[in-house]
Amino acid sequence: MTDSADLPTGAAEIPNTAGAPRRSDDVRGGPAPGATPAPRRGRPVPGEPGWASVSTGSFASRVLGRFYFLGDFWYRFHYWGIRHRVMGLPINAIFVPFFFVFLRRICSAIASNLEPVLGPTSWWRGQRRAFRTMWQWASCRSSRYEYLQPGIPPPDLELDGIEHWNALTSRPEGFVIVTAHVGNYEAGGIIPNDLIRRRLHQVRNVEPDPRAQAFVEELLARHSPPEHVTHFVAEEDFPHVKMGVQLLKALRAGELVAMPGDRVTERGGVVETRLFGRPFFVPEGPFGIARTADVPLISIYLFNEGRRRFRLAFRPPIEIPRTADRIADRDAAARRYVADLEWAIRQRPHQWFCFRDAYSD
Repeated sequence: MTDSADLPTGAAEIPNTAGAPRRSDDVRGGPAPGATPAPRRGRPVPGEPGWASVSTGSFASRVLGRFYFLGDFWYRFHYWGIRHRVMGLPINAIFVPFFFVFLRRICSAIASNLEPVLGPTSWWRGQRRAFRTMWQWASCRSSRYEYLQPGIPPPDLELDGIEHWNALTSRPEGFVIVTAHVGNYEAGGIIPNDLIRRRLHQVRNVEPDPRAQAFVEELLARHSPPEHVTHFVAEEDFPHVKMGVQLLKALRAGELVAMPGDRVTERGGVVETRLFGRPFFVPEGPFGIARTADVPLISIYLFNEGRRRFRLAFRPPIEIPRTADRIADRDAAARRYVADLEWAIRQRPHQWFCFRDAYSD
């Protein structure tokens, strides 16, 4: 029998059908109609550190529209430039200084996030760190678009820890791939399909700009192999019960599920962990669904090592215990994942693309 509290973020919110009234803070069924959800202990709320959403309702977004930094213009123009070979490396020199000047809150967040990793520094050196990170982000995005084009030579791909991946794929059951916004986190076209060898369900958040979302869907429909299925998660569609059931069935059928593990949302459940010794929230979804399906997890990181050179690092599998305390089981798995995330960030600090305050202290 499915334990609803272990389903992915949102799927645990099973409506109350017993007829009994719910409290406004009943985490089994979410807030009662018209009630304001009571935050869980230590939980981030909108506008505070640890909350991942980026609002598109700001004055700047309303004025700039599709030219806002989350608007579809930047997605389409970047892709167009790579597709027609008219931009290449110079795209970094065009866009990165522009965004570095105008996205001051993001630059400040990047500099602050890197202090526990690289140590305290002056304001000027912190801004230099932010610039390097934005440059790396643009390079990774260019690589993503480049390998969606035909005729591109295969990448120079180094496999680090492939024995961990082979150990899992040799087993009949499915498993959960916990992703993070580190390196080339959108790895389509770079990772060979024959390495996956199974049907893959990718869970990703809906883009804040509807036109950008339409572009992403168009891109995935055009370039994704048929055995890859993308499930888009929208905050306003919460709870995501139907999707949670689909993912459970997929795992039990021996298929793979990839879910982001480093971004929390306003309504989804969270697990409090520590990253570089500071409070850090992760979504409970990947760890809850793995425990419910009784399958392991693995975290994977694709680092950009230079022009068409990449390192694909597989971390040791995370086996979730099944004790009488399912919350403790889930939280232990989340802490293991965050330890892997910390390892990955230390490998390439400027390929950690967290553009908000990461810590929750």
